[in-house]
Amino acid sequence: MKLSQVAASSLGLPAPWLAGLGEQVVVSRVGEVLRIESTRIALARNKLKRMTSHLQATAAQAGMTERVIADEVKAVRKARTQRALRN
Repeated sequence: MKLSQVAASSLGLPAPWLAGLGEQVVVSRVGEVLRIESTRIALARNKLKRMTSHLQATAAQAGMTERVIADEVKAVRKARTQRALRN
């Protein structure tokens, strides 16, 4: 398999490295990281980002502190883990 090729203004990746991502991919840069992902994953990540923003805004309006939110998240994760272990 060929190695990646890096030039001053481009990046070439071998096709097998992108196998499984589908026909269309989304490429974005986040800080010092280049993100290459399937469109399905990119849409899901953006949806999660929007949901998180809305939940944070709602929690702020309700006067919930970061500590209360962290405790709630911990309780939900614990319940999910216990449910998964039973199944």
